[in-house]
Amino acid sequence: MALLGKNTQYPADLAQKLNDFKFLGHGQFNGKILSIEGEIVTQKVGRYNTEVQRHDLRDLTGDLKVGDVVNIGYKNGKGSVTGLEKTGISR
Repeated sequence: MALLGKNTQYPADLAQKLNDFKFLGHGQFNGKILSIEGEIVTQKVGRYNTEVQRHDLRDLTGDLKVGDVVNIGYKNGKGSVTGLEKTGISR
């Protein structure tokens, strides 16, 4: 196990993956939330939605759930979630 922030323990390979995708700058990621597992959010991104971006939930502010289509915008390593599209059918 490896320790990564806030005394959360992860298997060593998962901790390395978290470090690999830790986003420290500025940027925008638009797409559907595929999964939320523990502290890891997986989002489908890219021009043709063929790539995924993983986010550390502890760095995000805003509401989000699996199936939401959102924008996650980073500034100074902190992400803000805004909805792009509501999921489900309204009548």
